[in-house]
Amino acid sequence: MILLLTIKCAGWLIAHLPESIVAYLCQGAGFLTLHLHRPRRQTILSNLHHAFPKRSEEWRRRIASESLRRFFETVFFSLASPYFSDKRYRQMVTLSEESRQIITPILNQNRGGVAILPHFALAEATALFPLLVPEIPPVGVVYRPFGKPLLDKWLTQNRSRFGAAMLPRNKGFNTALALIRDGGWIMVLFDQNAGEKGALITMFDRVASATTLPGLMVRKFQVPAVILFPERTAFWRATIITRILECEKDEASVTTASHRWLEHYLAENDDHCANWLWAHNRWKFQQHPSKQLCITHRKSFLFLDNKNERQISRNTRLWVRIPNQFPDALMVLPFLKAIRKSRDDVELTLIAPETMSTFLRRTNLAEDVLPIPIQPRLSKRLHFFWRLRDMYPDIYILFDNSSLTETEAWLTGCPNRFGILRNGKSLSLLSHPWEIPNDLEVSNTHQTTIWTRFLEELGLQVDPDFSPLNDNFHQNPEANRIGLICGGTSPLGIRWPIEHWRSLVKAYLLMVPDTEFILYGSNSDRKITTKVAEGFAEKNVIDRAGKTNLSWLTSEFKSCRIVIGGDTGGLHFANFIGARVMAIYGPTNPNARGPIFNAPREIIVPKNSSGKSGHATEEITPQMVFNRLEAIL
Repeated sequence: MILLLTIKCAGWLIAHLPESIVAYLCQGAGFLTLHLHRPRRQTILSNLHHAFPKRSEEWRRRIASESLRRFFETVFFSLASPYFSDKRYRQMVTLSEESRQIITPILNQNRGGVAILPHFALAEATALFPLLVPEIPPVGVVYRPFGKPLLDKWLTQNRSRFGAAMLPRNKGFNTALALIRDGGWIMVLFDQNAGEKGALITMFDRVASATTLPGLMVRKFQVPAVILFPERTAFWRATIITRILECEKDEASVTTASHRWLEHYLAENDDHCANWLWAHNRWKFQQHPSKQLCITHRKSFLFLDNKNERQISRNTRLWVRIPNQFPDALMVLPFLKAIRKSRDDVELTLIAPETMSTFLRRTNLAEDVLPIPIQPRLSKRLHFFWRLRDMYPDIYILFDNSSLTETEAWLTGCPNRFGILRNGKSLSLLSHPWEIPNDLEVSNTHQTTIWTRFLEELGLQVDPDFSPLNDNFHQNPEANRIGLICGGTSPLGIRWPIEHWRSLVKAYLLMVPDTEFILYGSNSDRKITTKVAEGFAEKNVIDRAGKTNLSWLTSEFKSCRIVIGGDTGGLHFANFIGARVMAIYGPTNPNARGPIFNAPREIIVPKNSSGKSGHATEEITPQMVFNRLEAIL
């Protein structure tokens, strides 16, 4: 009761204020909303950026400002209109002569019809339509109740003052059908999010849920469908426009054609564009966490909407934070393939350390790669992510979870941020943190298994593809060539001791004297590989450490019968490209971090370790590795 009295008093005051003052109030409210209400500002600018990506940010902010101003103009009009006289109402709202010429022949057929209304500024003015066209048959308006009985009663009384019957969406369907059957007309908004009850279409190349109610009524009674909308001419002034919807009289055609018309109308000029209420989140049909990585709906017109082509535009911006460690980054790649197949409307962007950007681009698994610049100061690194908010991502998935990466994701302004809570954390900057279930023993469960469970919770419906890289290097490996990765960026305790490498090389050369051992590694590994190669003939032990070009390494690893190394980036890369590998594990657990790609791989762990971590690599003797080599080569 208090709320209704407050609204009535505000409406009476607004109706009796000079219109110039109300216009200033609308302008101020729009300005404050755009600059102080971050969620609303992010929604409206994101919607405009997705719909018009080629327009400037300055243009989008100008349209956003005007759209918000008109939003408050519409709200104030709705509050004040119960206190407008019929004379004042007629001075504010008129019907164009062209529209009268369109609607008169339709009315003469006496068949009834469906008027489809877009949610434009001053949409309340369409309630005057029965007064402007007195010869029109009975009119019903389908509306969505507010859930406040007294407020609903007051609003429906105002909206029906010119003869339209107000039909609540949840109860008035049968009444609406009866009205059309008797030759009447039904008005219904068509461009709002219809949620689970609607059908999937595309609008501005983004998947959205649209109401099928107009199409259902047109199909059932084969009546005409017209677009009915107020075209704003000045403050609180509008001309009612009608346009015949040219399409087949079936549910799908009416639904899709109306949205194609709306797209065209909004793109015609800036005034039309600002007339739509961009502050509404039109595309939020799948906001639940369990539907982020799939498109599931009870009804879909997507294929029809795209001329029966299965491909739909990738215009949902999904960003993936790649782990900082190269082995972990390689493990993410199968999931990127699965995400692209599971939700084929996503535009995939990878955020990764600068050193990985070239490699990730060559995988062709994403539309874009944003390299994180190497910054000595944390503030500059965070500023880099702050500037990314102008790209308006829709979904942000973290495979590399820490307080820093969560802060990075939050700074981008992305509304949907998903990641895994680890190490007993209870506070998080993620919008939807996922806790690892108790049935997963983290220390003995492979990282990819955890990620699979995590992504399945987000709706992933495609299994990750662990096939090795399909590249152009298919030559047969050299019969006498073995690759050794002796260094790596791993701590000293994870590396196999230098003397063990030398003993292995010496023992194998005694058995197969013409074997070529190729030593691989980075520049920092040269001090290790030099000692390993010391004293051996150059034709038998060739030190190629320092060459880290991935194209070259791909060719090199594929030319080896087997590549041997510890838990290093080089060994995981060899497995990724399909080379045969032998992994030496000690302190790290192969059950949690072993090579994942479906290529020949051998895992060697210390005796009595059961594959679990906590053992030094030196416990793996050269004889153990030699025996395994002898058995498989």
